[in-house]
Amino acid sequence: MYSKKLILSIFIFLSFSYYSTVMAQHTPEYIKGMIEISCQYELIDLPAGTIGIVFDYSRVDNNPKGITNAKDIIKSFSTSDNKCLQASESLLNSLKITDSKLLDLFLKYHVDSLKKSIPSAVKYDTLGVNKSGKVVPLHDLSQFYVIYFSRTQDVGKVADDFKKIKKIKAATPSPVFHNLEEPNELLYGVGDL
Repeated sequence: MYSKKLILSIFIFLSFSYYSTVMAQHTPEYIKGMIEISCQYELIDLPAGTIGIVFDYSRVDNNPKGITNAKDIIKSFSTSDNKCLQASESLLNSLKITDSKLLDLFLKYHVDSLKKSIPSAVKYDTLGVNKSGKVVPLHDLSQFYVIYFSRTQDVGKVADDFKKIKKIKAATPSPVFHNLEEPNELLYGVGDL
């Protein structure tokens, strides 16, 4: 009886050791220079017709006093049809970013741009109809954003810093997915597919 327990304990220990080494070899890989966040409504409110912000830090880098207004770092706004609108006074006035800590992080990590993950998502559009015709609540996809920054930054650390802001529900690095097997489609690898 004693030897069965010992053998079982050794087996469990060796199994755990094997799986922990296998798992250690498969640490997640993330896209450099990019994290995704979801936030509450009042944190970020982009001007109507825009889906993102492009930042410019030349005023900050050339000004030893730093910036006096967070809007000084905004270069332009992007639209869903891939156009850039220069940061006019009316666009800047309609932009709302309510937490100064968010702007501090933009400065700290020299964020290049912030864009909606799903440009066509409509704010407060949170009701849908399922297959049986019943009205059901949906996630508001208009509050999901992608933040782009320098590729030299540690994405895990950047995401952790953004998570510290109360109105950010989630901040995660974007994982890299690798195809482990070739598709079994007949035309895979043929022509322009």
